[in-house]
Amino acid sequence: MSRFDVDLDRAVRKACSYEETAPKRKHVRTCIVFTWDHKSSRAFFNAMKTQPLGEDEVSVFKALITIHKVLQEGHPSAIVEGIKNREWIESLGRIYSIGGGDGYGRIIEEYVQFLLRKLVFHRSHKGFNGTFEYEEYVSLVTTSNPDEGYETILDLMDLQDALDEFSRVLFASISSGRKNECKISALVPLVAESYGIYKFITSMIRAMHKQTGEDGAMEPLHERYVSQHARLFEFYADCSAIKYLTSLIRIPKLPTEAPSLVDSPSPEPSLSRPSTRNSARRSITPSEKPPSLKAERSFSAVTPSQTEYVATPGPQISGVFSNGAYNIPSSQPTGGVSGFVPFMSSHPTGVVGGLVPVMSSNPTGGLVGNQTGYFGNVGLDTPNSLETQRALEQQRTNQLLLQQQQQQQQQQQLEQQAILERERQRQLELQQQQRQLEIEREHQLAQQQQEQALFEERLRSQQNMYQQAAQQDQYQTDLNALREQHERDQMVIQQYDNRVLALEKELENMNLNVNEQLSNKEEQVKTMEQWKEKYDGLARLYAQLRQEHLAVLKKLKKSQQVESSAKEAIHKAEVLEHEKEDLRREVQQVNRERERLHWESEKNARKQVEEVLVAGSRAVVARTSASESATNLANCFNNFIADGANGDFAALATSIAEFTVATAGSKDAQDFLCALKDLTGTEEEMTDKVIDLNIHLQRLFANQTLT
Repeated sequence: MSRFDVDLDRAVRKACSYEETAPKRKHVRTCIVFTWDHKSSRAFFNAMKTQPLGEDEVSVFKALITIHKVLQEGHPSAIVEGIKNREWIESLGRIYSIGGGDGYGRIIEEYVQFLLRKLVFHRSHKGFNGTFEYEEYVSLVTTSNPDEGYETILDLMDLQDALDEFSRVLFASISSGRKNECKISALVPLVAESYGIYKFITSMIRAMHKQTGEDGAMEPLHERYVSQHARLFEFYADCSAIKYLTSLIRIPKLPTEAPSLVDSPSPEPSLSRPSTRNSARRSITPSEKPPSLKAERSFSAVTPSQTEYVATPGPQISGVFSNGAYNIPSSQPTGGVSGFVPFMSSHPTGVVGGLVPVMSSNPTGGLVGNQTGYFGNVGLDTPNSLETQRALEQQRTNQLLLQQQQQQQQQQQLEQQAILERERQRQLELQQQQRQLEIEREHQLAQQQQEQALFEERLRSQQNMYQQAAQQDQYQTDLNALREQHERDQMVIQQYDNRVLALEKELENMNLNVNEQLSNKEEQVKTMEQWKEKYDGLARLYAQLRQEHLAVLKKLKKSQQVESSAKEAIHKAEVLEHEKEDLRREVQQVNRERERLHWESEKNARKQVEEVLVAGSRAVVARTSASESATNLANCFNNFIADGANGDFAALATSIAEFTVATAGSKDAQDFLCALKDLTGTEEEMTDKVIDLNIHLQRLFANQTLT
């Protein structure tokens, strides 16, 4: 097992501990990072299966929280492994399926059912990740087929309903009198997953509206969406009231009413935040310009600052020089020219030649080029030709076009300003509505907090009442117990009084008995003396019987010794008989061998065999008589020892003589006689030694006979 596997096993074991606290983030994070590092979640589920989850329901619930977080934030293979281990996850719900109240049995069962529905959804829709975080363009892929998109939305709503059902069961199991940190920690993945599903449903329904454009077909989805929005709003409000949960995650804020899914001005659905009617409307700022202005700017070719150069012969002008100034009478030329400004130049001849552009204004506001003339001593004659009239007509036409364009531009600017003003007003209204919604939400939260405070106050008052009632019941119980104890004490005292009276009576009776015993003391002494005499007689009788018993035991022992010696002699005789039989068999064998010899050596062989047989018979007879004489000598010696001074010495001497003759003065016989001579000790010890010496000598004789 590698170091990473050891770290994973330790993290899983600590995340699923028996303590009724939330799984630590670092342990869950270790499991998630392991799946991303190894691109696999098999080791995580194997480590989960090795944990002793059946011993405590808290460890099972914490294991489900850890599995849920890994399915959400872990590698995509975590969902695949979760689908493969559905049966094991389902078995976790059957361990503590029977349970209720504030325990974990019911919520474990509901949690397992929710995880199984989640895995079934991911098996059918493999494109979704654990937290349903999809980009907008990805969400539109599913809506390319309306039927498939409709089915996907229904599956998402079913999963959202399952999540809402489990959250209700979880909130119902949370009580104020116990540690709820472990149960509240299960809300963390539920909040993240519910908001992801909500955003995705919103985006997909809007995309479906945009693609199909049929409001009637989408009406059932819209009604169900509104219902889920209301329940989700309540769920987030309840979560916001839990301080421990708000310290862990940021609770999403939803509008009071469900956002519009049909009239959404945004061309694309947004998944970054829940779309609402206020936030979805796009505002136009003053820096932005309408497309119409850009289009007009592209085709406007003439501006008021442009001038035209017209080369036409000027009219005839007459005048005189006075004081160095040239006075020109003002005249109104034809062609719509309102004024005439000459350009003076000092020329040697006094004549100005060439064309000079002169700007003048007419009553219509247009600008046209003025005419120039020749200055000299004679006047300038300019006839009104047809070309001049055409040029003037063209100038008037251009001036009218310019005026119309300017009027259109001014009107468009006014319309644009009106649109901008309306947009500003609309933005102000939207901001006011948002502020009002925020105020309403804060008011609702404050109201919920007040209700929660009132509920807690009522709960505390009820608890105080219950405690007071319990104390009163306890006091009453203690009082009843004291009364019963007093009654029992009175009964015990009465029993003690009765016992004292009984003891006093017994004491009186004992005094009477003592007096009677003292009066009968002499009689008792006489009786004791009689019993003493009887006891002494019995003791003497017992001593006599014991001596007789010892004598009988001695005789019995002697008889047993004699009997054992006889048995040994009989056994030895039987052994000798067997030996004789063996010798006979050997003789027969020798006879058979003898017959095989040659007829010339038959006589010699017969003599040798006869000699051998005679010698063997003599040896057997001699050995048998020596054994019997040794046994007779031992018996006579024991009798002599038992009789003491009254013993028969003549019989003992006869036995010794027979033994000496039978043994023919062998060394073993001499040693036996010397041992008998040197015997010392008590009568019993000497008898035992004689028997042992006889047995030893018999064994020596038997060995000699066999050899």
